[in-house]
Amino acid sequence: MRHLASIAVFAAFVVLAGFGTAASAQPAAAPAAVPAAPTLRLSAQATRSVALDEMVVVLASEQEGPAVGPLNRAVLEALSAALAAARAEAGVEAEFSGIHSFPVRVKDKPAGWRVRGELTLRSRRHEPLAALATRFGDKLLLSDVRFRLSREQAEQTQAALIDEAGRAFRLKAEQGARALGFKGWELQSAGIDLPPAMPPVPVMRAAVAGAMADGGEMAMAAPSAAGGRADAALLSAAFAAAGRTDVTVTINGVVTLRP
Repeated sequence: MRHLASIAVFAAFVVLAGFGTAASAQPAAAPAAVPAAPTLRLSAQATRSVALDEMVVVLASEQEGPAVGPLNRAVLEALSAALAAARAEAGVEAEFSGIHSFPVRVKDKPAGWRVRGELTLRSRRHEPLAALATRFGDKLLLSDVRFRLSREQAEQTQAALIDEAGRAFRLKAEQGARALGFKGWELQSAGIDLPPAMPPVPVMRAAVAGAMADGGEMAMAAPSAAGGRADAALLSAAFAAAGRTDVTVTINGVVTLRP
C-alpha cells in the first residue's frame, strides 16, 4: 500500500509539472499598438528675377563653289583663325560648332556645293565679343546672338534661394503644427527641386533693327563710312536688351507633428 501511495504522489507531481510547463509555454499577450504620429506634407518655393548675364554669339563661315574640298578648307581656315583668337581673349569661351556640306541644285540639276561652319562664343562681357566681331567682320557672319544665365550666377542665385525656401518651409511647418493643435514638428523627409539649365534666349529683333540680312543673319562687315564701330554698337545694343529670367527653388517634405 505504501508503494502504491508513492506511485500516486509521483504521478500527481508529473501531471502538475507538465501543466506548469504548458502554461509557461503560452505566448505573452502583445502590447497594445501605439498609434502612428500624424504627418504633414509641405511645399515651399522661393523665386528671384535675375538678369541674363552671359552673351552667346555664333559666328559662321559659308562658301559656295563647284568642288567641296576647297570649300571645306576655306571654311575651316576662317573658323580656326577666329577660334584661336577667341580662346586667347580673356573672359571668352569658344568652341567649334561643326561644319556641314550641302549640294546645290539649279533647275533640279547639280550645280555645286555649299559649305557652312559655325563657331560659338560665350562671355559675360560683351566688349571682347564686339572686338572679335569687328576683327573678323570681313570673313565671318554673325549668325546668332542669344543670352542666358551664366553658371556662376545660376549657382549663386540657387544657393540664396535654397536658404530662402528653407526658411519658408520651416515657417509653414510651425504654422501647420499650431493650426492643427500640436506644439512642434520634426522633419521626416525632404527634397530640393532645382531649375534645369536654361537654354539661351534669342535676341529680340527690334533690338537690332536694320542689322538683319535677308537670310536672317546680321552681317558683320560694317559700312565703309562707319568702319568697324558698327559691329560693336550692334552687340552693345543687343546686350542692353538681354532681359531677365525667373529662378525658382522648391523644397518638398514631410514633417511629423509632436504634441
